[in-house]
Amino acid sequence: TECSATMAASICLMGLLTFALSAQAQLRLRDIAAVNQHWGLHAELPSSSELQAFQALGIKMSRTGMRWADIEQTQGVYNWTFYDQLTRELDSHDVGTLWCIHPQNPIYNATTGVPNDPAANKAFSHFLVAAIARYNNPNITFWELSNEPNLADIDPRTYMDFVSTSVQLVRNTNSTALASVVGPALGMNVVDKEAVVWLEAVGDLGLFDLIDYVTVHWYRPGQPETATTLNGAPASVAGVRQMIESRTDRNVDVISGEWGYTTANPAQAHHPVDETTQANYITRMWLTMLASNVRLANWYDWIEDCDDDGNRECRFGIVHPDASPKPAFVAAQTLLAKLGDAVLDLNGHWPAINGTVLSFDNQSKFAVWLNVNTNYTTAYYEPVSFTARSGTCYQAQDVIGLQPPVQLCSDELGIVTVNASGTPVVLMA
Repeated sequence: TECSATMAASICLMGLLTFALSAQAQLRLRDIAAVNQHWGLHAELPSSSELQAFQALGIKMSRTGMRWADIEQTQGVYNWTFYDQLTRELDSHDVGTLWCIHPQNPIYNATTGVPNDPAANKAFSHFLVAAIARYNNPNITFWELSNEPNLADIDPRTYMDFVSTSVQLVRNTNSTALASVVGPALGMNVVDKEAVVWLEAVGDLGLFDLIDYVTVHWYRPGQPETATTLNGAPASVAGVRQMIESRTDRNVDVISGEWGYTTANPAQAHHPVDETTQANYITRMWLTMLASNVRLANWYDWIEDCDDDGNRECRFGIVHPDASPKPAFVAAQTLLAKLGDAVLDLNGHWPAINGTVLSFDNQSKFAVWLNVNTNYTTAYYEPVSFTARSGTCYQAQDVIGLQPPVQLCSDELGIVTVNASGTPVVLMA
């Protein structure tokens, strides 16, 4: 097809060339979308209503904690009763798990951060092997060693002694040798240079030669797209990938271990967002990580853990304490229902004028949005144009349901224009 107008020619040329040259990504949104829940960390089984809501969301992965101290209260004796129950519940709902292991245990004088002596490291490594051997199945996908050790001021060498002891025993045990060990669950935000320095230090000490994925917590004020659009800056997906590649020949990649936005009272909390923006950001975070081929994108958090509107930790959840949905739940559920099993047409963003576009299933589905922060302001709209199937009509609906669905049809050149905002719109032929 010949493109006659300047804008049309630009979009058409980019679309034809990039689509012809690119291979389809194998990851699907439902493969990577995950939510953090605290059932394991708090040793509390979810209620039936909470489990029903969790299943209704449509995800296949979650992240939860496992406390060494809860399981081994007498040296060498493991009580798995609660975690057996929780694992059965998750398996029955076909939900995979990233187990974040909390390696503190007072019976080994390991009370903060990670163990810091050979005897405690050895005891933990035997506990880890026992846990993996007991629970490693197709739904138990990742084993994460500790949580945000850099924020606990753990010395890089202390952390590496802990990790190397554990990984060596895991790899040398037949029943656990193929388990996916990940870490360090790095606490990071966009301006946190100390986190990058700490990760470089453990990387220089050989961390990337031991683990299978590097888990990072990409907390940041503002748009989630900055985690992938900082042009290789250290606090970005590309920056961490470059750090890994420069330090190991192994095929080690990044996963997003934890990341979210609180809806606490803006007068009292640090960097809160309103509930509509939280809904925008969970969907845009998942889509952005999918476009960057990140294996797992874990949203923090599942449920509001407490009822203090001024406490930011109480308001990260996408459901209320009674498991009733917030707008973020509705948006995430809608996105997964429409695009969860679709396949990207391009590894990266679909060429567009303004905004961000992802194309799925041979241009039969699209996600369109603006990379804007509309927190506590009137929604901002701007036209976004891109190429689609020529002469094809699409049903367009935003993921929250803020606007009624509309029909949009491509013209004879295949160009579609969407009146987009910070809330993703899904187009389906």
